[in-house]
Amino acid sequence: MQPPYPPPPQPAPPSGRRVPLVVWVAAGAFALLIAAGAVILLIASRPPSDPKVKGTLQLRKVLTRTDGACTGNTSPDTVASEKNDACYTLGEGMTITRVKSVDMRVESGNGWSVEFDLRPEDTGRLSALTTQLAREQPPRNALATVSNGRVISAPEVTEPITGGKLTLSGNFSRAEAERYVKLFG
Repeated sequence: MQPPYPPPPQPAPPSGRRVPLVVWVAAGAFALLIAAGAVILLIASRPPSDPKVKGTLQLRKVLTRTDGACTGNTSPDTVASEKNDACYTLGEGMTITRVKSVDMRVESGNGWSVEFDLRPEDTGRLSALTTQLAREQPPRNALATVSNGRVISAPEVTEPITGGKLTLSGNFSRAEAERYVKLFG
């Protein structure tokens, strides 16, 4: 006897393996997670936009300057020049811990200079300090740049430095300028 209804059609055999939708969604989420992790690692590994100064960089008022090496009992305010050819007694000033950038430039002669681009908070402090110095007579109008316990440069300040660019010019050799850029950059 025949069944009253025809039998249901048999499904066609699969032509290829089908991957369930859940697997595709999980794979996509995993790929997004990996990409987000890579972006976070990239951002975390970038240097800060204002690099930290590697050495110490102080800008201090010059109170006195004498030729020759520092002798006798010295205090933290008595600092020798880097070449040990002058001795300075220094007053108050400021310490810079971060800069926007530091670069070296050829001066008009044969020497090199080092230029710092300061952050806004240091620009204001430098402006106030150099405004005070510009009113003084030599040697009290000089601004000593002190790095690692030595005076690198101590130029006279004739007008306030307000633009946030500080240039150390001391007719440095190329090697000296490169060393300062590496130290501060």
